[in-house]
Amino acid sequence: MRVISGTLKGRKLASFRGRHIRPTADRVREAVFNILNLPWEAKDVLDLFAGTGGLGIEALSRGASHVVFVEQHPRALEVLEKNLGMLGLSGSCEILRTGVEEGMRLLQRRRHTFDLAFLDPPYGSGLADSALHLLSRSAIMRGGAVIVAEHHIREQLSNSYGLIALSDRRRYGETAISFYSA
Repeated sequence: MRVISGTLKGRKLASFRGRHIRPTADRVREAVFNILNLPWEAKDVLDLFAGTGGLGIEALSRGASHVVFVEQHPRALEVLEKNLGMLGLSGSCEILRTGVEEGMRLLQRRRHTFDLAFLDPPYGSGLADSALHLLSRSAIMRGGAVIVAEHHIREQLSNSYGLIALSDRRRYGETAISFYSA
């Protein structure tokens, strides 16, 4: 794994293999960011099921102002902290060491809102659908926000979750990327 673009382009990211970790492939991450094609300055990003942090780190490299990583797996947290430290990004992010549901409740209590959210839960877990339902009932996504959900092609996500509506879906091998607008 490496950073695809931005100020950290080409820097390698630490990772590990395990049942609960499946880092987004470089080519898929590159495609996602090319499709997003956002002006990154002053963007607040939420990285749910952050794993080793590849998606949030890519956003920071491209100019996002702040990323909140939500992860609870102990080994993933170790690698996430290592990646942020070796890239000098610790000051522009926060790690919530908890599950997604509790993390979203905490962010809502803080009245923290986001322009972009990434969801990359373990495949086949049903957690992408659950997280989209939770996001639709929370107040943490700003109007016009984008939500990017990575999931297995056999996982069926709805076209809408409350006011969150599907705007695009792409397939990369066994991986599907669903783009939603809030």
